[in-house]
Amino acid sequence: MILYPAIDLKDGQAVRLVHGDMEKSTVFNDDPAAQAREFVDAGCTWLHLVDLNGAFAGTPVNAAPVAVTSTLFLFYVELALEAPGWEGPLLLLFFLAAAAAAPLWGILAERHGPHRVLLVAMALGIASFGGALLLGPGDVALFALVCLASGAVLGADLTLLPAMFASRMAQISPSAAEGFGLWSFVSKLTLAFAAVALLPALERAGLQTAAGTSSDTSISLLIWFYAGVPCALKLLAIALLASAKDVETP
Repeated sequence: MILYPAIDLKDGQAVRLVHGDMEKSTVFNDDPAAQAREFVDAGCTWLHLVDLNGAFAGTPVNAAPVAVTSTLFLFYVELALEAPGWEGPLLLLFFLAAAAAAPLWGILAERHGPHRVLLVAMALGIASFGGALLLGPGDVALFALVCLASGAVLGADLTLLPAMFASRMAQISPSAAEGFGLWSFVSKLTLAFAAVALLPALERAGLQTAAGTSSDTSISLLIWFYAGVPCALKLLAIALLASAKDVETP
C-alpha cells in the first residue's frame, strides 16, 4: 500500500479547510517545507501538494504545470540531482521567492496591466524552469537558482491570476459563486492527472522511489516530465491568455 500525504497551501501555510470554505481554515504548520520534510523523514515517497489560493482563483491550464512539478519535485531532487536531504531547503527557497516577488508583480501590473505582465512572467517561467532539463547529479546550486527564478514567477500566478479571475467573474456574473467552485475542481483535477498519469509511467520505466536503483531511461523520463511537460503546458497557457484580449476590459 502506498500512502499519499497531502499538504494544502493557503497564504504560505499548511492548512485544512472547514467544509471547503476558504474563509475557515485550520493552520497545521506555518512552514510547508518543514512539513514536507517530516513526511519524507517518516518514509513517505509521494507528496500531494495543493495550492488552495491558485485552486480557488487560478486558471486550470496554468495550474497544470504547478501540479506536475509539485508531484515530481521530491523525486527530481533525490533521483535526478542525487541530492537527498536538499528537498526541504530547496522547496523553502521556492516559496520564499514566490512570497518576496508577489508585491513586485502587483506594482508592475498597476503600471502596465495584469494581462501583459502575466504574459511576460509566464515567458520568464519557461526560460527559467527550462534550465532544469539540463541539470544532472550534483547540480544543487544551479537548481537553487532555478527554484529562485521559478518561485518568483509563481508569485505572479498567485498575485495576478486571482485578481484577473475575480474581476472577470464580477463582470460576467457578480453572484456566480459556482464559477469559483468549477475552477477549484479543475485545478484539483490537474493534480489527480499528474498522480494518475505520470507516476505510473515512471514506475513502468523503472523508477525506484524506495530502496533500489532506477534505470537511466526512467531518470531521463523523470527529468522530461518534471521540466519539459510544465514548459509545454505553460506555452499552451500563454497562447490561451494571449488570445483573451478582453480579459482586462471593464
